[in-house]
Amino acid sequence: MQTLEFTRALKEIVEELRIAPLVKLLEEWTTPGGQNTAIASDKKQLFSALLFKSNAGYELLLRQPNTRQILEKMQVSQLYQPSRTLVMLSQLHNSPNTHNISANAEAFPAFYSLVAQLRTLQQLELTCRELLEDAKRGNLQPTEGIMEISLIEYSDEVGISPRRLRIFVSTITDLHEHLSRIHGHETDKITFKYFDSGSGFTIGVQGGKEVIEAMNTLLTQWWEKFRFWRYDTFEKKMEGVSKGLAIVETLQQAIEKGTITPEVGENLKLRIFREVETLTGIGATIPLGEKTSVDQLQLLTEMRNTKLLGSGNASEAAAEEKGDHSGG
Repeated sequence: MQTLEFTRALKEIVEELRIAPLVKLLEEWTTPGGQNTAIASDKKQLFSALLFKSNAGYELLLRQPNTRQILEKMQVSQLYQPSRTLVMLSQLHNSPNTHNISANAEAFPAFYSLVAQLRTLQQLELTCRELLEDAKRGNLQPTEGIMEISLIEYSDEVGISPRRLRIFVSTITDLHEHLSRIHGHETDKITFKYFDSGSGFTIGVQGGKEVIEAMNTLLTQWWEKFRFWRYDTFEKKMEGVSKGLAIVETLQQAIEKGTITPEVGENLKLRIFREVETLTGIGATIPLGEKTSVDQLQLLTEMRNTKLLGSGNASEAAAEEKGDHSGG
């Protein structure tokens, strides 16, 4: 499991188990020496609802590989001990105020042990997020952006081959250059902010905010289209690319404004198609996440080293014009 997969799985666990609202309620009832305050009926109902939603969230998280591993290793199932749950719900129902809980020798340990376990999970998630995720990303300036791209691990490889990594770095650099030109940020710099390995490979790519957002949109839209391309004809593929990507519209706007010529615009479009096609051919995509289906991974594997558009001439034309940044 990658570091980022771990921290994000922890975050999902904390959210699905309703840990923050449960801790907030329980702290009101378990603070030693606290004031004796009335427990409103709506708070009693809220606690019961949160506890049952937490249990339902736990069952849901058990179906996902990453979250299941963490839940099992940390023995989170102990949160839902039936005997403790029954004691808490029964005592809460019969307690008009907080001292009825804190003064009850049987009920108080049940409430207190639950809030202690919840706080431990909450603090673990916060610590991992700050040290393992936020530290990787660093502090971004308002003009900067960062996105993630994943390289899947093929079944017949162990890790990521140097060749694939070399192609990835070169292709992303070229794609960033093309997008920077379209958006009028020719001097924008790209940085490979972090590399996170484990099950696959995740790379953080940093650059100017507008260019990075355009790259993220492009790869997201490309993935959404290409996942259905095994069923489409060549003509439909080309039509879908030409009409369905936001970058094509942005390119047309740049031509209409006169910032680039139609000839250069066409060349940039061909280059962009070539770069995203290359990325798909080496198993690079936007992070597919915990809910990645076997079919999605299989599709990336099937497209390994292939030309999705089947347009060798377009790629050749783009290659011939690769060094042309003169404006035409």
